[in-house]
Amino acid sequence: MSIMKAGYVHWIMLTLRIIIWLLVSLFMAFWVYFLHPGLGTLYSKNYSERAFTSIKIGMSQKHVLDILGEPLSTIEYDDSSVVYHYSDASGSSYYVRFIKFRDGKVTEVAAFSDYD
Repeated sequence: MSIMKAGYVHWIMLTLRIIIWLLVSLFMAFWVYFLHPGLGTLYSKNYSERAFTSIKIGMSQKHVLDILGEPLSTIEYDDSSVVYHYSDASGSSYYVRFIKFRDGKVTEVAAFSDYD
């Protein structure tokens, strides 16, 4: 094989490796971002999905704290409602988990994926 042909084959192989690397990288980014959004989720210390799904409308704040423990953060609003956040983002996509209370009782349980 001539030196020119060997050089040409080398550049073709290098180009193919770069294209394959780019395709694999794009696939992995898609897989992480869209198919597994929860990979970037931080949860409170005692959080479990099973415990979270056991929370029902009308439960008291004390009962929720007994089941799930302390939330990552608490937000109090002027209308006497309180929101406990049991998850937060550590990446570009994550699972949102929060519970809203009004007058000491659960009024909303939210569980969804969020993409930044």
